[in-house]
Amino acid sequence: MDNGVLWVLAFLIFLLIWTIDYRLYLIPDELNISLAVLGFLKIISDSFYKQFSGFQGSFLGGYADLFGFRNNIWINHFWAALAGVLIVGLIIFITKGRGMGFGDLKLMSALGFLYGWPDILFIFVFASLIGSVISLFLVILKRKNFKSTVPFGPFLVLGAITIFFFGEKILSAYFNFLSSF
Repeated sequence: MDNGVLWVLAFLIFLLIWTIDYRLYLIPDELNISLAVLGFLKIISDSFYKQFSGFQGSFLGGYADLFGFRNNIWINHFWAALAGVLIVGLIIFITKGRGMGFGDLKLMSALGFLYGWPDILFIFVFASLIGSVISLFLVILKRKNFKSTVPFGPFLVLGAITIFFFGEKILSAYFNFLSSF
């Protein structure tokens, strides 16, 4: 499968996840499974038709090497899916299910299969940052309060889109900023 077609399908699924989770506080398993299948197709396509080495395959470019990027595409994407499950699973365990739900856990796993390591880590970081800022803004506007629930799926989608389009640029700006001190 051509990666362009794969990413168009992924972005259409992102749109569905965004809309459904925003309105119903639910991420359908069928959409998570579809993303995971696209991830497997991407792994198969990349392993047969491309050389997967160094930092190729990451939307973070050369910065992926800083996070233990693996040269084997299968290990990389399976590790990313497991890391996604561990991150959200820990939050679910600590908050006893009040912080995030199992739909978010499944979505992080599917995004791990699709994006790989370390991209999944940054998807979560950006989703958390975006979610925090928007939630705080909603509290300031008195549309939500601190005990209100806010669906996290749309923020995971925003994090994934941010990494897709701007991952390497954001990290480059960050490290350039740090080097100025």
